[in-house]
Amino acid sequence: MLFSALNSLTSATSRATRANLRRYQQMTRMYRQRHSVAMGELANVGQQQTADINQRFTNLGGRMQQDLVSRGLSASTLGGDAMRGVETDRSSALARLGESLAMQRVNVGGQLSGDLLAMMERRTDSYPDVSSLLQMLQALGRVGVRR
Repeated sequence: MLFSALNSLTSATSRATRANLRRYQQMTRMYRQRHSVAMGELANVGQQQTADINQRFTNLGGRMQQDLVSRGLSASTLGGDAMRGVETDRSSALARLGESLAMQRVNVGGQLSGDLLAMMERRTDSYPDVSSLLQMLQALGRVGVRR
């Protein structure tokens, strides 16, 4: 009887360990897949904003050149200076957008990674209660049950 109880406990503990490990691996895969999908979607964010910035500064440069032509200044150095200013402003706007998008990616990635870590931290696995078995064995020992 004692050996049977110990074998049952060992077998139940082994089954519970395998089941908990499978559940944990499945949850970890789901969190990682969620992270991967979200970061993949974020990779495309900002494309329209980039196109809008480029279009806005292209239009601005065109208007400036047209204004210089209408004033008879198209051959002067003012046109080159004006276009360098437009390109500098375009570069700055694109850099600000890049920084903003990078921060969004960092924040989302951090939140999703934090969710995974929190799940790992909350992990509690249940196994057959050894103390209950020991109490039962002690009780059996007191009444004189052998083997």
